Amino acid sequence: MRTGNDIKQEVNVQLAQLQRDYIAKLPIKIAPVNQDWQSLQLTGEDEITIKNMQRKLHAIAGTSSTLGVEQVAALTYCIEELLDRGSLTPECRQAIAQRMNELNQLIDSNTLEASPMVFK
Repeated sequence: MRTGNDIKQEVNVQLAQLQRDYIAKLPIKIAPVNQDWQSLQLTGEDEITIKNMQRKLHAIAGTSSTLGVEQVAALTYCIEELLDRGSLTPECRQAIAQRMNELNQLIDSNTLEASPMVFK
């Protein structure tokens, strides 16, 4: 018969696996954001592309935050806020480009770790 501690341990193992799976899928999840960013760099301020990019970033930021992948959450929230300023000035574009580079390097580094999630 399983005890409460056995169940907690199983849940914690499943949570850790969920985090690992999410981190492994981040390159796929970020690819559409990279495509939107490349499009914005070529076409300028396209409101639809900006909104699509914000929506995708928001989803990644939320899931990353929930699963304890804080570095990704922080960078994606930052980029989302930069896009929300209303105008993509040269300074804003430069800041977005810098954060996008940091985000892609982080994801590509294979050193991402999530904060432990513990079911108590």
